[in-house]
Amino acid sequence: MTEFSDILWAQIERYPGMQPQDAVKLAFQSEFGGGHLITDEAACLRYLYEECAATPVDGGAPLYEEIGGGMARVHLAALAAAGVAPETLGRAFLVSARTPQGTREGLERKLSLLEEAAGAGRFVFSAEVLREHLRDYAAAGYPAVSHSAAYRAAYHPAYRVVRLSFARALRLIAAAEAVRQDKGGVFLAIDGMAAAGKSTLAADLAAYFGEEECTIVHMDDFFLPPELRAAARYAEPGGNIHYERFREEVVEAFSRPAFTYARWDCTRGAFGPVCTVPRRPVCIVEGSYSMHPYFGDPYDLSVYLWVTPAEQRARILRRNGADWAQDFEIKWIPMENAYASAFNIPNKCSFSIRNE
Repeated sequence: MTEFSDILWAQIERYPGMQPQDAVKLAFQSEFGGGHLITDEAACLRYLYEECAATPVDGGAPLYEEIGGGMARVHLAALAAAGVAPETLGRAFLVSARTPQGTREGLERKLSLLEEAAGAGRFVFSAEVLREHLRDYAAAGYPAVSHSAAYRAAYHPAYRVVRLSFARALRLIAAAEAVRQDKGGVFLAIDGMAAAGKSTLAADLAAYFGEEECTIVHMDDFFLPPELRAAARYAEPGGNIHYERFREEVVEAFSRPAFTYARWDCTRGAFGPVCTVPRRPVCIVEGSYSMHPYFGDPYDLSVYLWVTPAEQRARILRRNGADWAQDFEIKWIPMENAYASAFNIPNKCSFSIRNE
C-alpha cells in the first residue's frame, strides 16, 4: 500500500478541494480500473469523441497521472499536444477494461488509507465526515462513484483510466498507428535495460493491436550458442547475441509472407524447434541488442526502456532469484550497458520510456 499512499498524498496536494467521494473514486479506480463504465463499447467511444471535442486543449497539462494499481488517468486536454488521437486512447481504454483486476479486500485496504489521511488532517473534510461517508459506501456495496460537484467545478476532470503501461507508451502507440496507416504495417524494436519491462511492453502492444495482427520476436531466441562464445566475441559490444543469424533469419526475411527461425533455449542450452512466423501488420522485436548497428536501420520505430539500477536489481531478484541476480550483476548487465553506451542506443531510438 506504500505506492497508493504516495499517490494519495500527491493527489491531495494537486487537488486540495477533493471531497470524500473523490477520494473514494481514486481508490476505486486504482483498484479496479475504469471497466465499470463500459456496457456498450461503441457508445463508449462515441462519448469519448464528444468529450474530447468539448474539452479545451491544454498543452501544459500532463498526459497522464499514475493512480496506483498499475493504472493511470489520461487527460483528454493533453492528447492533441502529445499527438495522440482520441481513437488511440479509446482503444487503450477498452483493452484495459477487458482485463479484470482488483478485489474488494484490496479496495478496503485503500479506503483505510483514506481514513489515515483524514485522521492526519490531510483533507479539507474531517475524519468523521469521511467515516460516515465510508459507512454509507460500504452499505451500498462499494459501487463506482462519480466526482463531486465541487471537484468538477474546481478541476473540470476529463480523462480515461487505462493501464499505466499504455499511458506511458501512448505516444509510441500513436506513432505506430500512423506508420501502419501509411505503410500498411509497422516494424518496431523494443530495446532497453535488463528488467525494464521490454517483454511486458511487447505483450501490451500485442494486446492493443490484437494478437492476430501482431508478431513478437524475442532477442533471447538469438542468444549466442556455445561454439561462438570466444573471449574476442564477448569483448565486442553486443557480441553476446547471435547478430549474424538474427539479421539473416529476421531482418532480411521480414518482407516475405512468412519467415522461419530456430529459437535458442537458454534453459536447455540448445536450439528448440524451428518456428514459422507469418507476416502480420505489426512486427515487434523485443529485447536487449535489438538495435544493434549490424542490422542497419530496418525498423520504422524503436523505443528504449529505462529503469533505475535499484529498481532493476529488485526486479531481477524477484524474477530470477538470488543466484541468477548475482549472474546478472556480474556479467549480463555490464555487457548490456557496454553495448548501449558504445553504440549510443538510447539516443538512437525514436522514443524513450522510464518504466519505474
